[in-house]
Amino acid sequence: MPRLRSALVLAVVGLGVANGYSATKVYVAAGTPAQVKIPATIKRIAVVEFTPRDEPSRAYAGIAAARLNSMLASAPDTPYQLLDRTHLKGVLAEQDLGASGVTDSATAIKAGKMLNVDAIIFGSVHAETTDQIEEKPSLRISGGGVPSVGGKSSLRRSALVNVTFNMVQPETGEVITTRSISRSYDSSKSGGSLLKKVMPGGGPPSGDAIINDLIEQCVAEFGGLIAPHYDVYEFELGSSRGTKTGNTFAEAGDFATAAKQYETAIGANPKDHAAVYNLAVAKLALNDAKAAMELFDKAVMLKADKKYIKARQQVAEVLKADGGVQFRPATVGEIADAKSRLKEKD
Repeated sequence: MPRLRSALVLAVVGLGVANGYSATKVYVAAGTPAQVKIPATIKRIAVVEFTPRDEPSRAYAGIAAARLNSMLASAPDTPYQLLDRTHLKGVLAEQDLGASGVTDSATAIKAGKMLNVDAIIFGSVHAETTDQIEEKPSLRISGGGVPSVGGKSSLRRSALVNVTFNMVQPETGEVITTRSISRSYDSSKSGGSLLKKVMPGGGPPSGDAIINDLIEQCVAEFGGLIAPHYDVYEFELGSSRGTKTGNTFAEAGDFATAAKQYETAIGANPKDHAAVYNLAVAKLALNDAKAAMELFDKAVMLKADKKYIKARQQVAEVLKADGGVQFRPATVGEIADAKSRLKEKD
């Protein structure tokens, strides 16, 4: 989902069978606070309909506003209370602002005061797609050695989305932040979350699907600027005779008890690298990053397992990027969202 920063989230999502043993996988989401300094008084927010900059973009303006509203409202530990969009539209329509929309700060301040909100977010959307048939010539040699020139046509689809976001405080008239965010897509180039989603026959995704994905990316970036943001990582716990009980508690989300079980296992066998590694993960869930990194280092020293090395690198990168990262168990919704995104990448 959306990039909503604030705390690192960790939770076990289930068991799978790999290499002859049950592998417990866990999802860890690294997060940081909002990047834009938001006044502490900002609690109640209205996200009004965005305006299209041209006719082809009209169908997508409402989508951008709805996505942002949903993201801010559903984010774990969200500091905001989002105004009901049906009520919002009704109030603006009564004041003759429903048709023209909120297009500037002056109108936003007026609308914000009518809606009795601490902040109002408005913006605009431009979306375009282009289709081009490309011919790729090829040289063929017949059985008799006679060359012939053929060709293969393919559809190249590109798209561009630009969304402007404006956050205004009606009471003071202050513009809290203004951002213009763009995302593009080209079916002929590698990269991008949509490139593996192809139509039957191998063609690119539909124009609507691409535009919707690009809008989602723009909204996610802005959401990460004004609200807590999470980035999810997948970890697989180690397996040994000493980790069985601890893994059971970890699977249930009881990381405090799991940590005690791993500590007991290490006491019985200090060289149990799986127990050391799993204790690092448990400490991470309990918001003790310093202890977790020390344990990751110890696990790698005991055994240079690729799984341990990757985990240590991921956590080190997260901590290096932002020292204010927090850790906590994930909610069921966060787990489902993380699994869905990982599945799309496969």
